[in-house]
Amino acid sequence: MQKTHSVRVLAIQFLYLGMLPSVVYFISFVLLTNRLLSRFYTRLWGVSQDSYQALWSLWWVNHALTELYQHPWHTTL
Repeated sequence: MQKTHSVRVLAIQFLYLGMLPSVVYFISFVLLTNRLLSRFYTRLWGVSQDSYQALWSLWWVNHALTELYQHPWHTTL
């Protein structure tokens, strides 16, 4: 009886001390960044030329690894 009670107490403590704060933070994150998340793939990030460099870098890593089968840190361009 004592062991079952301690397992139940540990489960309740995990729920309140572990899961509840995580769920609250996740819901807060979604509510506060809803507008940003809905437009995440429609905008370039960064300022000036940095955003185009970051976009090219993402394309190059994907291209080098999936099509050329080479290390992405080497380019002849």
